[in-house]
Amino acid sequence: MIATSIIAKKVSSEDMPKTAPISPDSGEVVDGQAEVTASNDALSDAAFRALAESGAPGGVAWDRGADAFQSGKPITDCPYDTEEAKQDAEDWCGGWVGAERAQE
Repeated sequence: MIATSIIAKKVSSEDMPKTAPISPDSGEVVDGQAEVTASNDALSDAAFRALAESGAPGGVAWDRGADAFQSGKPITDCPYDTEEAKQDAEDWCGGWVGAERAQE
């Protein structure tokens, strides 16, 4: 009997947590999602720019990074794994940032 009364208790709107609206079909947060994505992009951009500081000009990865900038790709499109191919990632990002600076 006690379990039944607990389950049957009507929850008032005051008892409900105040959260952002959710999508009825997927349960994902709809409002604020763009802000989270923009924030993650900014962090990723900063991380890739930090890699560029150790990049060395003259290599294939550097040239590909410069070409990527000229093609309008963001620095976050770096194709190299920062763990497994760190030097290539640094060079690619260095080429990207170098091309960006040259355009300014």
